[in-house]
Amino acid sequence: MQMKDEIKNGIMLGVFVIIILVIVYLATAIFMTGEIGGKKNKTKDNKTTTTTVSTNQYNNKIIADKIFNRSEESYMVVVFSSKNASNELKEMIKNYNGKTKLYVVNVDEAINRSLKADADNLYVQDSSSLKVKENALLIINGGIVTKAVTGGANIISELK
Repeated sequence: MQMKDEIKNGIMLGVFVIIILVIVYLATAIFMTGEIGGKKNKTKDNKTTTTTVSTNQYNNKIIADKIFNRSEESYMVVVFSSKNASNELKEMIKNYNGKTKLYVVNVDEAINRSLKADADNLYVQDSSSLKVKENALLIINGGIVTKAVTGGANIISELK
């Protein structure tokens, strides 16, 4: 009788652990990475299609904490919202092939949301002080922001 209770408790504990792991995975996939879910769009004939935003659609994507920890002496970082950026800006970032290395930080991702603010604070030396109101291009030399450009059209001009 006691052996059956131990087996029963072991099975219940195993099931409980599996359920907790599934819940943690789903929470991470939905809220942190955007792996599950997407935006639903209605087409002209009222059919619903699902569009997911790929988390790997940009080369050289980094997180906010790594903005000032790059190996290059001189590089650029685009800090932008993929939800609010124009298609022209997104394409310019994707297709950039200039001499200066370009990194991308998407503030729509949960890990980078700390950068969003009501006012810009762009000329900083560490990512904890960096605040962005709208899309911004940071030009960094020697670990210091030497130039900052805001606004989609201005960023596009700078990247050309």
